[in-house]
Amino acid sequence: MSDGAPEGQGAAAERVLWRGRASYRSQAALFLTGAVLVAAGVAMLPPAAATGIPGAADIASAIAALGVVAIVTAYLTVMATEYTVTDRGVRARRGILSRSVVEVRGEWITGTRVSQDALGRILGYGDVAIATAGGTGAVLAGVADPAHVAAAVEGIARAAPPYKATAH
Repeated sequence: MSDGAPEGQGAAAERVLWRGRASYRSQAALFLTGAVLVAAGVAMLPPAAATGIPGAADIASAIAALGVVAIVTAYLTVMATEYTVTDRGVRARRGILSRSVVEVRGEWITGTRVSQDALGRILGYGDVAIATAGGTGAVLAGVADPAHVAAAVEGIARAAPPYKATAH
């Protein structure tokens, strides 16, 4: 997985089986909260300004601004997350300014677990937890069609040669 060469280059290039991000649907609650706050803040602004109460318009503006922050946060959560399943393993990258990368080789994978809350089942997203022999796997959070992603991960685990520990 991480031999230094980019995917598609080198003697035995990795074949990408699935690539994706956290689903926008996984951020639906935050997008909706943001939209409601923006709408409420904008709707309250004219009446708040008309009251003449000091700071009333500022409070309405702050509510709208919180809504914008919620929407931007949801968007950045999706854009800052990238998952890749190749024929050699799984890679999860997160972050914009600081970056976290977790790589799990196919031969280390012992299983997967798909979890979806009620909203995730309705909207078609969920989390895929990847279990490893060492116990430090990866979680692909908020992916669309998590059963499909889990099946791809299970496929590489079955196809991978058995893991052999090496003595140091």
